Amino acid sequence: MTLGHLSEDASLRDAVALIEESRKGIAVVCESDSRVVGTVTDGDIRRALLGGLCAAILLHAADG
Repeated sequence: MTLGHLSEDASLRDAVALIEESRKGIAVVCESDSRVVGTVTDGDIRRALLGGLCAAILLHAADG
């Protein structure tokens, strides 16, 4: 299974587009040296938006 990769500074729009394009429901968040630092799922995005979290916090929440 190939998953899409996002940079740590990717926008929420980038994340949603990549997750939708891959049809896997998940994207990998990587540092500039391609080291994986976390993941973000479509469910993470929905819960964050419903909970009122800002988009900047969302991608960093993947760090754990």
